[in-house]
Amino acid sequence: MGPPFDMGPVSEKLFTAGNELLERRSLDYKAIDSITTGFSHVKTFMMPILEVTSEEYDKMLNTMTKELRDFNTYQPIIRAYACKKKRTDDSNLT
Repeated sequence: MGPPFDMGPVSEKLFTAGNELLERRSLDYKAIDSITTGFSHVKTFMMPILEVTSEEYDKMLNTMTKELRDFNTYQPIIRAYACKKKRTDDSNLT
């Protein structure tokens, strides 16, 4: 899945660095419960990529949270639902 649409500048910077981190470590983004929680958990790994201090990173997270709301950031998600087909051939049943 690609990055969300209509992001602010700080959000875009964080998502770009986050994708780099995921690729470096072969991690799956689907294991992350929420965007802000996910970014807060990887803070120590993201700071060197972004070349920022701990305080600057916290400020970026706060800005990102606000940008996601203000820019109406969205991510299209495709979902598929299926149902097991009922067996119509009763000849194999005993």
